[in-house]
Amino acid sequence: MRALAFHFALVLAVAACAHRHVARAVATADALPGALGQRIAVVGVAENWQLGPRVVGEAVGVWVDAASWPSDVRGQRVEVVGRLEERHDLPAFVSDPAEPPMQGIPAPAGTDLRVASQRYVLVDPEWRVLG
Repeated sequence: MRALAFHFALVLAVAACAHRHVARAVATADALPGALGQRIAVVGVAENWQLGPRVVGEAVGVWVDAASWPSDVRGQRVEVVGRLEERHDLPAFVSDPAEPPMQGIPAPAGTDLRVASQRYVLVDPEWRVLG
């Protein structure tokens, strides 16, 4: 009986690990809102931007929750898997010509600043170079 319980626990552990690596491929920006909270895979070029690392595909770009791309990964075609989050942390503002220039993303009058400050981020990322 003890061996059966151990075998069952081992099968559950392997299944949990395998499930972590299951990810839905996302190739377009239109698919991102429907993938929030899910583990997804994005294929593109690893780029370091001023705000941090980003994977940029043909029709989708997603930020990666990491310090920066390692030098041997930067500029390479990669597949990044992570849980997709939506954040509203970009500094967006409505520009006023009478005011001094501000830091951030200037937006025209009437812009919804919450929408302008939005970005998608892959959390707990894992990546591999595709070669």
